[in-house]
Formats: sequence, structure tokens, C-alpha cells
Amino acid sequence: MGNNRPPKENVREAQDALDWAIEMMGGPVKNVPNLAMEYVKLLSSMYGFCGEVMITALAGYAQKIKGMPCKDQLYQVCGPL
Repeated sequence: MGNNRPPKENVREAQDALDWAIEMMGGPVKNVPNLAMEYVKLLSSMYGFCGEVMITALAGYAQKIKGMPCKDQLYQVCGPL
């Protein structure tokens, strides 16, 4: 019933945009940067809100704003956000 998270020293920082997006989805919304949430809202207004839209928006943010690479071609952003 306690906290099952690994100790902080064992947690590595995400090196890939998709990994970062997954981490953001697994944590509190307050930890998601405001600009990333605005992008989630924009895509949700266009396609409807679901987990796939959120992870796509967050992975796009990580690539374009944070400069992270994305190994998964499905989530690679080619144009501007």
C-alpha cells in the first residue's frame, strides 16, 4: 500500500521524446509544461481528446521545444508545431 516508485537516484531522465511523453502522462498534469498542454488542447480540439492524441502532442513538444530525438517513426514530427 506504500509508494512503489523507485528511489530518485535510480530514475534516469528521458533521452527520447516518446519516453518523455510517457513519463509526463504517468505523472500529475501540473508537471506538464504549459505550452505542451496548450498543444494537447489544440490537437484535442481538432481530433478529440484521447491518450493517443495526448502522447502525440507531448512527443511533438519534446522534439520541437526540448530538442529531443524520437526513435519511433510514428511519433516523429516533420513540420513546425
